[in-house]
Amino acid sequence: MSGAATRLVVRQIRIESIVVTPRLRELSIPRVNALAESMRQSGLIHPITIRRQNGSYTPELVAGAHRLEAAKRLGWETISCALAPSEDDDRAALIEIDENLVRNELSPAEQAIHIDRRKEIYERLYPETKHGTAGNGRKKSSQVENSTPAPRFTVDAAAKTGRSVASVARDATRAKAIPQIADVVGTSLDKGEELDALAKLAPDKQAEIIGRAKAGERVRAKLEVKKVKRAEKEAALAERTKAESEKLGTKVYGVILIDPPWRFEPWSRESGLDRAADNHYPTMTFEEIAERRPPAAQNCVIFLWTTGPMAHLAHKLLDVWELEYRAQLIWAKDRTAHGYWFRSKHEVLLVAVKGDVPAPAPGEQFDSVIEAAVRRHSEKPAIFHEIIEKLFQNVPKCEMYARGALREGWDPWGNEAPLDIDPGDAA
Repeated sequence: MSGAATRLVVRQIRIESIVVTPRLRELSIPRVNALAESMRQSGLIHPITIRRQNGSYTPELVAGAHRLEAAKRLGWETISCALAPSEDDDRAALIEIDENLVRNELSPAEQAIHIDRRKEIYERLYPETKHGTAGNGRKKSSQVENSTPAPRFTVDAAAKTGRSVASVARDATRAKAIPQIADVVGTSLDKGEELDALAKLAPDKQAEIIGRAKAGERVRAKLEVKKVKRAEKEAALAERTKAESEKLGTKVYGVILIDPPWRFEPWSRESGLDRAADNHYPTMTFEEIAERRPPAAQNCVIFLWTTGPMAHLAHKLLDVWELEYRAQLIWAKDRTAHGYWFRSKHEVLLVAVKGDVPAPAPGEQFDSVIEAAVRRHSEKPAIFHEIIEKLFQNVPKCEMYARGALREGWDPWGNEAPLDIDPGDAA
C-alpha cells in the first residue's frame, strides 16, 4: 500500500545517479524556479522519494521531480532521499500519485487525472474492490483466509491523501466523463465548475471546445451547456406546438411576427395627409386589430412592430392578448422621417411571450439596436426575420400582415400590403 508509512530511511544520494522515468505530471518551469529559490534560501524541507530500480542498486525517482530538477539547477551534487521499499511499478506509482495529491499543487484537471490513474492501479492491485465484481464468482478479501479486506477505492484514496470521499468520487467522475482531460490542463477550462460542465457535453462537443481552449482561446463549457439546454428547450417547444396543432385540427404557431396596419391620423391634414398609412395599404383601428387574435399556441413568442406614436397601443394590445412583455429590438434607420416631437429615425419590435418560451442562451443574444436601410413603405429589413429564425430554428412560424413576399418557412396570416409605393414615401 502507498503512503508515508511505507518509507524507510532518509539518506543523501548523488543526483547524477538518479534515474527519472516518464512522469504522470509534466514539469512546470515556473514551479521549478520557485522551488529553486526557496531551496537556495532554506534548503530542501521535504526529501524526494526513490526506490531501487528493478532489484539493482540504481536509484529510481518515485516522487519529487520538481524538487530534483530545482536541485539540478542549483548545482547540487546530492539530495536527501527517502528510500521506498523495492516494490513493483504499480505500488511505486501509487506513492508518486499520493504525494502529488497530498502536496495540493495540482490543478483541478491534474487532480482528476491523478485520481483516475490511482483508481486504475488500485483496482488492479485489489480487484475485489472494483464496483460490480462482488457476487460474480470472485472471492472478497474478507472471504480469503487470514486476509484483511481492502477498503473501497474512494475510502482508501481519501485516507491516503487527506481528501474527502466525495471529492475523490467527483474527480473520478470528471476523468471518466472527459476522455481528453489531459488536454484541458493549463487551459481556461481547467477549473472545477468548467470540468463539471464539460462532463455534461457530448464527446464531439467536448473535443471541439477542448481544441479551442488548447489553442489559447478563452472558452467556457458552462456557457456551452446552457446553449445545449436552450437548443433542447427550443426543439421541445417545436414538438409541443406541432402536437397542439394536430390535436386542435388547426394550425397554431410558437413564433408569430406581427406588423399591425395601425391607423394613424396626421395632426395636420394639409401637411401630413400624404404620409398617412391609408394611402399605402388598408389600415385597421385598434379594436379591429385586437379582435383578430394571433393563432398562438399555448406556449408562444410574439414579435410586434410599433412606431413611437403607436407604442402605447402596442403595449395595450399585448395586455388584451394576455401576453407578457419581455424585451425590444430597435431598428435604427438610415434616413430620417417627419415627426411632431422628434424627427423619427427608428421603429421598435416588441417581444412578448405566452406560456413557457426559452430566452436565448448566454452568448447567443443579438444587440438590441439593429442598423438597416429603409425599404418600401412599412417593409421591414430581412435581418429581423433572420434573427428570429436563428433563435427559433424549429418552431412553426407565421407572419401577420406581411409586407412583401413571405420568407421560406413562414406562413401568412392577415392582409398583405402591395409593394408599389415609392421608397421615398417611407416614414
